[in-house]
Amino acid sequence: PKDASEAFFWSRRAMELGDARGHFDVAYSLEFGLGVTADPTQAYAMYKDILASKGIEGADGIAARTSSFFALLSASGRYIASRLLGTTSGGQSPWSASSDASNS
Repeated sequence: PKDASEAFFWSRRAMELGDARGHFDVAYSLEFGLGVTADPTQAYAMYKDILASKGIEGADGIAARTSSFFALLSASGRYIASRLLGTTSGGQSPWSASSDASNS
């Protein structure tokens, strides 16, 4: 891909075709606004969907689930640190994100 927007386009295409890595890449891009407007709420919901998915198999599925787990863990750490430090830079709790957000 030439840039983040093109990478997002191809990741989304892969996700639409059922690719686990594509699903994770779209969620990650949404979390950090890579090639698309940032939408952490939707990203967290997508990570949770990946973790709960039973249809993801093979090495790509394991990698997508593991990456999603660590992405949520990292977001949780940022959220907790921001609460302890009294800042707003940590955003919202990733665990409050609704799975309905991923249906848009």
